[in-house]
Amino acid sequence: MKKRLISVFVMLLLPLLVVARQRVIVDTDIDSDVDDAGTLAMLYTLHKQHKINLLGTIVTSDDPFAVTCVSAFNAYYGMGDLPLGFLEGQSFLKNHSRYTRQISEEFPHDLPSWKDAETATNTYRKLLAGSPNHSVVILTIGHLSSLQRLLQSPADQYSHLNGKQLVEAKVKRWYCMGGLFPEGKEANFSRPDPGSTVFCLANWTKEVVFCGWEIGERIITGDLALKAELNPENPMYRAYELYNDFKGRASWDQVTAFLLADEASHYLELDNAGSCLLEADGSNRWIPGKKGNQFIVRFRPEANVKELAGKITDLMLGKNIPDYSYLPWVGKSVDFSHGPLVVSENKRFLVHADGTPFFYMGDTAWELFHRLTEEEIDWYLENRREKGFNVIQAVILAELDGLNTPDRNGNRPLVNNDPAQPDEAYFNWVDRIINKAAAKGLYMGLLPTWGDKVDKQWGIGPVIFNERNIAGYGRFLANRYKDYPNIIWIIGGDRNGGDANMPVWNVLANAIKSIDKNHLMTFHPYGRHTSSQWFHNADWLDFNSSQTGHANCSFDIFENLIVRDYDKLPVKPCINMEPCYEDHPVRGDICTSTTWFDDTNTRQALYWSLFSGAAGHTYGCHPIWQCMSPVYEPTGNVLNNWYDDLDLPGAGNMIHARRLFEKYDFFSRRPAPEIILTKQLVIGDMAVAVQGKGYAFVYLPNGNPVDVCLETLSEAITLILQWYNPRTGQYTLIGEVPAKGFYRAKPVSSGVGNDWILVMNSK
Repeated sequence: MKKRLISVFVMLLLPLLVVARQRVIVDTDIDSDVDDAGTLAMLYTLHKQHKINLLGTIVTSDDPFAVTCVSAFNAYYGMGDLPLGFLEGQSFLKNHSRYTRQISEEFPHDLPSWKDAETATNTYRKLLAGSPNHSVVILTIGHLSSLQRLLQSPADQYSHLNGKQLVEAKVKRWYCMGGLFPEGKEANFSRPDPGSTVFCLANWTKEVVFCGWEIGERIITGDLALKAELNPENPMYRAYELYNDFKGRASWDQVTAFLLADEASHYLELDNAGSCLLEADGSNRWIPGKKGNQFIVRFRPEANVKELAGKITDLMLGKNIPDYSYLPWVGKSVDFSHGPLVVSENKRFLVHADGTPFFYMGDTAWELFHRLTEEEIDWYLENRREKGFNVIQAVILAELDGLNTPDRNGNRPLVNNDPAQPDEAYFNWVDRIINKAAAKGLYMGLLPTWGDKVDKQWGIGPVIFNERNIAGYGRFLANRYKDYPNIIWIIGGDRNGGDANMPVWNVLANAIKSIDKNHLMTFHPYGRHTSSQWFHNADWLDFNSSQTGHANCSFDIFENLIVRDYDKLPVKPCINMEPCYEDHPVRGDICTSTTWFDDTNTRQALYWSLFSGAAGHTYGCHPIWQCMSPVYEPTGNVLNNWYDDLDLPGAGNMIHARRLFEKYDFFSRRPAPEIILTKQLVIGDMAVAVQGKGYAFVYLPNGNPVDVCLETLSEAITLILQWYNPRTGQYTLIGEVPAKGFYRAKPVSSGVGNDWILVMNSK
């Protein structure tokens, strides 16, 4: 947990240069020069630092090995799934680079040849169409032939918009390495295709920032200082070695990419009092005049150019990458063609109808329908898709005055708060958002109502439901959504399921289930409780949900809820649907006060739940569940707006759990406390274990050593031991040991925030 000082401050930043988590498409002509190679390494670093979201790479080159060279770079840097497009329509290709062919042949990659690459136009259009409006930065570090083809492209399967319309809708800014200012002739503008430069500038209406030849010429990188720290097995090392053996090179492309870094404003400034005049041969001149959408980069008067070269080199070397980095999920989060969700044959897990495992990885956005605009929802859903979430939990009749405060379209869900009169405009909006989620392979964990509309123990209310009228509302929802592919029903809403509430919840659940036979259903209880306390034997409850809540940092609550649910009969899957939220204040915590939960706590809750037998998990973040923004008053102590917390480390950590559990035999997994031989006394540092067919995992919350039994995998003769870092998803090989006796599991680091998973595989 982190101690946070809540303060308000104002920082004056250079306009345009500092943007939170910019979505970037890079367009490179990697072949004749080597600064492109250094720039790719910089972008990988910025991506892993969570400064940018690198969406894909366009290769604008007539070198057939250029695109396979980039594929090798992507693979080496752990981004082999990054979309990659190659300039199409070229009648003649030639290899004229000092390094692209060698790197393509010496380093592994997934692209057999340039002929197998997707076209640049298709890649551009697909990436733009899937992005929120006005969100994408295009970075060009070469000539502009691919960008011209994008602007000239017609509507297609990716978007009904033509190229110019798509750019107008989706692009925020273009950073262009090109031109010589105040006037001159530079290669990217003038060769091999000056016509593309003229066309692009004539048809570009969004912001464009030119970083001219005169800027990068003064910044020398790629010298012996880079060689001294660079791994010789790195393709960037090979590129600089082959190009000029680390004799140094101007950094035209790198300094343009540096505009994406937070520190850019310390060295560079922008001038938009004028415009760029182009001649037919690509020569250019800056014409001072009125401020417009065109900018040129200048050095700040006090800029230390040598220091800037050092900053660029650090990015090329991958320095200062936090250890909670992750590789984005590629493609849809879930493939609905596997059929609807059902309970597994052994009753422990969720699966698709064809038997494909489903690892429930939820995120909490209770106020999604109520408080966000369509553009914001697009942004949020894409962010969660790329982080590997596959369920978004949201409330139709929202908690925070969801009946009387209109949504961002001005609609309320019910006419006169009458459950028998749903507002069609509002529910059309809900339909639209559910379909958006489906397009990204995301389930919607739908709560028909928040609990305060049934029982106003706390909250705003008003109470509008009872046993007599709630069935009609349930049937309305069931008829409307029974054929959607991506629904999971969640009854309740942070409430007691017993006493006078029980018959109301039962009526609602049974009304939905009487019509909708296609979707699973559970119940969301109030804090430190589980659905099994009231509804375990109810026919409508397909799996149990618990709320370990926001008031504890120890394992005992997981024992009381998850472990007991796992042991109940009849067997049903169980999921922790509301653990401690990141950036949520700790309530009555036994450890300390005036603290907020952080990524350490959200990871502990994740793995304590899963290793106790949960079939999945839900993550939450305090500003995000309430969709906090300057438009609204905060609920509870809120540190940030929702969009400021989208990329907190805890959210990025969730994908590592999904990838770990989906990699191993899914249906044989069970809690295995017998693996841990060390007597444990500290409930806030409880090591836990699971095992399955041919494997076992041991989670160490603070990296403190424990003795583990090596004989639990009875069929094994030899075990392969690895450390799995739950902050990065990286494996480190320990070695092979006989499957006898015990092993002292001692990670490479320990202390708060240094959690580790010991992975044991039978050989």
